[in-house]
Amino acid sequence: MWRRGPVDLVLALALILPAGCAPFGGGPGPGVSTPTQGQAITARPGDDALAAAVRSKLADTDRDSFQGVSVLVWNGTALLTGAVIRPEQRRRAEQTVRAVAGIVDVHDEVQLAEKSVLGGFAPDPGREAAILAQISTHPTLTGSFTLRMVHGVVYLLGTAATRAQAETAADVIREVEGVKWVVDLVTVADGG
Repeated sequence: MWRRGPVDLVLALALILPAGCAPFGGGPGPGVSTPTQGQAITARPGDDALAAAVRSKLADTDRDSFQGVSVLVWNGTALLTGAVIRPEQRRRAEQTVRAVAGIVDVHDEVQLAEKSVLGGFAPDPGREAAILAQISTHPTLTGSFTLRMVHGVVYLLGTAATRAQAETAADVIREVEGVKWVVDLVTVADGG
């Protein structure tokens, strides 16, 4: 059963962890494992290092083209969000990320936009942390999740034991004020 201590820890960590708003630099995005028989959160340092490698590779490839691209990595799966100004930049970003050692899959959610509004496609780390805190305290939800929120759209990554648990996580997020919709990218252990 959850006691106040672990919940406070989750909230504190979610609020102080850098969220990786800057695509080239910054730290990892927030992530949380929900309680399973009283276990606390699980850190994923390998994903943080892999995300840093992806951001570095994008910067080395074409810093100007990819300045509006944000990267989140979960268990070797990269999520690209943000915006670029030309379709070929979007394709090149995905190809560049797929070439990074350790990346096993890429979800390319990069949008096309005018250069003047690229900054408007940045993640919302405050909202991300608040949503993760809400998921972590859900009484029946188990699994490990992280997410990225851009313009009210939440991209949910993680692992769950069943499709029902993944759907429960998405349903909890849909109830949060300001969430327009949820893109469920959760891997399910039972294959369902």
